[in-house]
Amino acid sequence: APKGRTIGSQKKSPRYNTERPRHGRRRWLWWLSGIGLLILLILAAAYWWYHQNLQPVDQTDTTTKTLTIGEGDTFKTVATTLKEQGLIRDVRAFDIYTRLSGSRNQLHTGVCQFSPAQSLPEIVTKLSQGCHDNRVVTFLPGGTVVDSRYKPQGQDATTALKRAGYSEESIKAALAKTYDSPLFANKPAGTSLEGYIFGDTYSVPANQGPEAALKAAFAHM
Repeated sequence: APKGRTIGSQKKSPRYNTERPRHGRRRWLWWLSGIGLLILLILAAAYWWYHQNLQPVDQTDTTTKTLTIGEGDTFKTVATTLKEQGLIRDVRAFDIYTRLSGSRNQLHTGVCQFSPAQSLPEIVTKLSQGCHDNRVVTFLPGGTVVDSRYKPQGQDATTALKRAGYSEESIKAALAKTYDSPLFANKPAGTSLEGYIFGDTYSVPANQGPEAALKAAFAHM
């Protein structure tokens, strides 16, 4: 037998280190788990944000605000106006909801009344179905045309029209207008409508000016 070699000895197989690949696989599993968790957190945050922005701006505020939708208006321009008036929380959430609900191409012209107490889905539903709203105007019995120091504040016709959402300019124009009615046959030219506005509650189309409310009051005299 050759010198230095033991009879019956066998050549040993080389040892391979299997620990490193095992650690590598664990590291990849940790990475994948972390990425998956991050994606879940992002999705959860996105859902929370979207759900929150569908809620009313203020459930306790039922004050109505008027929105006029004309030819050529889009949901994008309407969303901007709604946000400016404090009726929706976020324009992007509005855009997403109209796309998901399939109502993006169902905008109708008209005059709509909304309040901060309405949710975004309620507002979109009303917009897509078309608005046929009325304004409610309450003239108090014995009220003056404009605020008077001899009467409790807020009981005049001007304030009543403002509460109904009419602009100050349109109210001034309506109160200064000459009306063609037998009621005013003996009314001196240039005098106010003092004494001609019958105190009651009137419902008039929202797309008409304050003249409609005044004419309704004149008809009761």
